[in-house]
Amino acid sequence: MVSLQNHQTRLNQSAFTLAEVLVVIFIVGIIGVITLANYQAGSRKSDLATEAQKMASIFKRAQNMALTGYKRSGSLTDYGYGIYIATPLTATYKLFIDQGTTAYRWDTGSSDESIQDFSLASNIEIVSADCTDLVFKRPYGEVYCDGVLLSALPAKTFTLRETGENSYRYVRVNYQGQVDILPSL
Repeated sequence: MVSLQNHQTRLNQSAFTLAEVLVVIFIVGIIGVITLANYQAGSRKSDLATEAQKMASIFKRAQNMALTGYKRSGSLTDYGYGIYIATPLTATYKLFIDQGTTAYRWDTGSSDESIQDFSLASNIEIVSADCTDLVFKRPYGEVYCDGVLLSALPAKTFTLRETGENSYRYVRVNYQGQVDILPSL
C-alpha cells in the first residue's frame, strides 16, 4: 500500500499544471504572431526591391537597344528607345520605340511603337518621376528626359513606394546613362 501511495505522489509531482500549459501555449502563440508579422513585412520590402530592380533593368534594356541598334520590323529608328511613365502617375510604364513625331517623347496614338507594357505589384506605386519620357538616343545612348538632353540637367529620379510599410526605393539615371537603385536619397 505504501508503494502505491509513493508512486501516486511521484505521478502528481511530475505532471504539468493547467496554468503551466496555458503559459507555454501563450508564449508559443506570441512567438508565432511576431514571426508571421516579420515575414509579411519582409515580403513587402522584397516586392519593393524587386520592382525597383525590374524598372532599372527596363531602363538598361532601352539603353542597350539604342547602343546596339535594335531593329523592329527590319528597320532602325533615327531617334531612340524609351520608357514612358503613365501620367497621372500610376503603377504602369512602357518600353517603346521613338519614331520621332515628337522627338524623344512617347506619342500616344502616333507612329511610336510600344514594345511592352509593365505593371508594378499591387502594393507598389510610382509616387514621383522627374520625367515621364526617358529616351536613349541611338547610336550613342544619349539620355533625353521629356525631350530635353539630360546632360543639361541633373540626374533624374523615379520614386517607388510600398504602400503598406510606406518604404521607398529610388531609381536614378544620370546624363551618362548610368542607372542606379538607391535605398534613400
